[in-house]
Amino acid sequence: MTDQAKRYLSVGVFSFGMRVGLYCCAILPGSLFTIGANDSLVATPIMLGSFVFFFPTCLLALWRRRQAARILLVMAILWVFAIFIENHYMVVTRWFPGDSLFDLSKESLLALIPLSLGLFGVFTNRAGWPPLLSRRDAAD
Repeated sequence: MTDQAKRYLSVGVFSFGMRVGLYCCAILPGSLFTIGANDSLVATPIMLGSFVFFFPTCLLALWRRRQAARILLVMAILWVFAIFIENHYMVVTRWFPGDSLFDLSKESLLALIPLSLGLFGVFTNRAGWPPLLSRRDAAD
């Protein structure tokens, strides 16, 4: 595969991530109005932060793929952690019936998007794919 094809593929993958990030930014105000006393103090900032930082991280991948891939991988891990913490909080503190493992796994599937984008960034960086956009020197 030529370097130009690798760039086009990478830009296409991270452009998909940017579209998902824009959608996350669009639904964020609606989720802000549903936060209440039944939500965990730990899980709420993690989930809201994942919505806010998804688009800028995919945009960062155009210049710094390795750092963006690390952020996306951490975001996916924190998202799954927040889902399980939220469920534990609802069962232990609020005495709500717990979600089944099947329901928790369906909610955790959302973490596959940042996980797959992060793994794509890690693997393409290790394979030596060219940078997507070149950085300008200070002299230019």
